[in-house]
Amino acid sequence: MGRFRNYIVTAVLWMPLAAATNDGVSPVTGWNAGVAAAMKGNSGTAIVVDRSTGHILAAQNLSHAEHTAALPGSTLKPFVIWALLDLHRLSASDSLVCPHSLNIADHDFACTHPPMNTPMTAETALAYSCNNFVARFALRLHDGELAAFLRAHGFSNVTPAVGPDRIRMQALGEADVQVTPLELARAYARLADTAPDVVKQGLRSAVQYGTAQLAGNCGLSGKTGTAGGRAWFAGFTRDVAVVVVVPGASGGGDAAPIAKEIVAPGGVWVGEQRRGMPPLRAYMTMEEYVAAALAGEGGDLRSPEALKAMAVAVRTYAVRFRGRHRSEGFDLCDTTHCQRLRPDAVNARLVQAAHETAGQLLWHEGAPAYAYYSQDCAGTAEAAANVWPDQAHSYLISVKDSFCVRHGRSGWQFTTSPVALQGALEKAGLRAPDQISDIEVSARTESGRAREIVLRGGGAEVRIAATSLRFAIDRSLGWDSLRSTLFDVRREGDKFIFRGYGSGHGVGLCQKGAGVMAFEGRSYRDILAFYYPGTSVGVSAQDFAWRRINGERVELWTADPGRDQPLVPIADAALRKAESITGMHARLTPLIRVYPNVTAFRNATAEPGSIAGDERGRVIRLQPNPAAQTLLHEMLHFVLEANTRPEVPVWFREGLAAWLAGDREVSEQMRTLAAHHGRAEMIGWLKTGLPASL
Repeated sequence: MGRFRNYIVTAVLWMPLAAATNDGVSPVTGWNAGVAAAMKGNSGTAIVVDRSTGHILAAQNLSHAEHTAALPGSTLKPFVIWALLDLHRLSASDSLVCPHSLNIADHDFACTHPPMNTPMTAETALAYSCNNFVARFALRLHDGELAAFLRAHGFSNVTPAVGPDRIRMQALGEADVQVTPLELARAYARLADTAPDVVKQGLRSAVQYGTAQLAGNCGLSGKTGTAGGRAWFAGFTRDVAVVVVVPGASGGGDAAPIAKEIVAPGGVWVGEQRRGMPPLRAYMTMEEYVAAALAGEGGDLRSPEALKAMAVAVRTYAVRFRGRHRSEGFDLCDTTHCQRLRPDAVNARLVQAAHETAGQLLWHEGAPAYAYYSQDCAGTAEAAANVWPDQAHSYLISVKDSFCVRHGRSGWQFTTSPVALQGALEKAGLRAPDQISDIEVSARTESGRAREIVLRGGGAEVRIAATSLRFAIDRSLGWDSLRSTLFDVRREGDKFIFRGYGSGHGVGLCQKGAGVMAFEGRSYRDILAFYYPGTSVGVSAQDFAWRRINGERVELWTADPGRDQPLVPIADAALRKAESITGMHARLTPLIRVYPNVTAFRNATAEPGSIAGDERGRVIRLQPNPAAQTLLHEMLHFVLEANTRPEVPVWFREGLAAWLAGDREVSEQMRTLAAHHGRAEMIGWLKTGLPASL
């Protein structure tokens, strides 16, 4: 056979589940909506395929996805590493200190990743998309060898590369290979199941800390690439493979965030403000956003219940105001103009508060409420209409807050000169006397806060809103100079002295008071009901009054305790049986949520009515009146998933749970595997991965 390793190319007849609609999007509702939303306004292509079957679940510009081939750039690198490993020309421990500069046939391919003080391995080279690593080790391939490997793994438009330069160019996805988005998606689906662990870990690392970070925290592993003016992202989750290709100069910046939005819809495009430069856009899942906003806006909150109340307020604010920066190309900014974000300060407590309230909003009359909040109301909440005249809502009125002042009021003082004050007003575009000699609070709101200010000087008198004065001073002389409008002011010598109480506008939730309420045993729902009277908390405008029932091993949440109480011992027994069948132990307490009706289940889970339940992490969500068999099936999933490698394909995990549960509908493939290998061996595959023969 000479020096070439032979590959047998098998034609796999993967066909779409449904034909494309006229707009180029397949009619599979769930994924279709996510792709359409993520690609709105973009002229590129995106496609989602089922990992186990290769069926097209959704696509934008399907004809392009099927028929338009282009250079894949760095999205080809995982296959090059895979080929080198498969041919024993590279080991997982082989390394290279990247010199950064790289020129091939007068083409510059210098590496742009951060300088590395340690040698790169295959994993880190994939994570950082190191051109030097791939090009250097590609020289170990013989003429035509990489092309043969690529054809065997689903790439049809490949020319055998001959000579060191062409081999290296091909390995970088810059010559002698073109691929359609559909081909690449199906190739990544195969890679997810069969590639060596080091390749899959490299793709996980690319999302965790490498070039694809903007696709992170949504279950994606993948690789970015840029070639011929196209920005690529190709990757996979436990269930699907996703490819996005759009016009752009950066796969990490242009394509990866779109892939994340496809996989995790309902999030927020955030504009990171940079002085003197256009904002940087980043896509965040809603719970990522909530945790980052809690870090930036949560103040000194420590109680879990107070943090959960803030999480609901933060999430509601984001949903209510999402799109206020639409004309700039993003939803919300990362400053206090919207909500201050500090992703770098997120910790486990904040993540827990976000996830324990996941999806919950404050509702009023069928719409998300205007969930304003402040740090310290000084004992009296302000009516929203006094701060924003168009925000006269019945749930944002002035009320006494005894919790905030339980341990006294926090006072503050600010001193400034007439010259500095006049400069701040002029900088804000506000009228002011030429020489300010006196300041007077001429009107107050019912909460005691300053409403109107009179400025006098040089025989002139100017009236301005107190909020305008506060914002002008804070923007020019330092944020929190005037911490609130609950102040008095007088002149002493050549200085104006402001003395006041509280911090913030005082509208809505008071963080100081919420902390006291939580300390005294109130729940986050109690806190929200106090600060936003007349609103309701829920995942929809018509949420339900959930109650918790504890079993020996499970925690069941229900809106109908009388109906669902008998399920608790059945669920306990199902968990014990699942552990007995698998020989595995449940690491967490399962939280079972039984919905009161099928419509509520479908709205909350996006599952069709034919699905009895789903399991995500520790949460099991069920339609009403679940059978004991359904509980056993879901408990098996619960136990198995906690002990399963992420690359084990969904068809096997789902099929194994169904077979172990004794379900009626078990695939013939799973029955055959069980007959040949038995329970213990198949359960073992969850930790070791499926055999190569599968």
